[in-house]
Amino acid sequence: MKKLYYLISLLLLASALVFTGCDDDDDPPAENEEEIINFVRLTFTSDPEGQTSHVVSFEGLDVDADGPLDFETDTINLLQDREYTLSIEVGSRLEGEEEEDVTPEIRREATAHQFFFAWTGEIFAEPTGSGNFANDGESSGPFGVVNGQLNYADVETTYQSEANPEDGIEPRNNVPVGLSTTWRTGNVSNNTQQFRVVLKHQPGIKMANTNSNTEGSGTDLNATFPINVVQ
Repeated sequence: MKKLYYLISLLLLASALVFTGCDDDDDPPAENEEEIINFVRLTFTSDPEGQTSHVVSFEGLDVDADGPLDFETDTINLLQDREYTLSIEVGSRLEGEEEEDVTPEIRREATAHQFFFAWTGEIFAEPTGSGNFANDGESSGPFGVVNGQLNYADVETTYQSEANPEDGIEPRNNVPVGLSTTWRTGNVSNNTQQFRVVLKHQPGIKMANTNSNTEGSGTDLNATFPINVVQ
């Protein structure tokens, strides 16, 4: 009987060792998960020769992050007939947690992220149209069209050295992100319009050109700002 107990104990020990070894070997590779972003800052800079510079920032905050509440946003006011560079910062501002700037991570993971934009009215002389965030069937707000015109200012080879192979992000040239874009305002708007900023998370499917679309990807940020063009 003791011999039987001894054999059973050996079998149980061997099974435990095999299970542990398989468990370590079969661990799935880390995925490039979506970031928690509930804060965004838009900074418009216009510094034309012979005119007074105009630098303004507007913020949006989603107090419950992934909850049912929408972003609470400032109203954007831009001067008419001005060329602007728009710089975007994003981060996490969760109650009880330390504030985190996620912008460097978005820049580093350039081949997995892209900002898309949509707007109403004729607030911009350039780019023309209504943006490149097409109707995704899941959200409401202003929509543009697939391949709509956008002036990305950060299609750079510098992202090549900042890619992170550990995240499964392959370095690639000529990848638009949208942390920097250029715009020219039109004439004074008769009423308040809408300006939408959407950050898509696209590991493995983002194309290396400005024709990337929003299909088959997660959403890290979706905020709509009221916008006016003023004298």
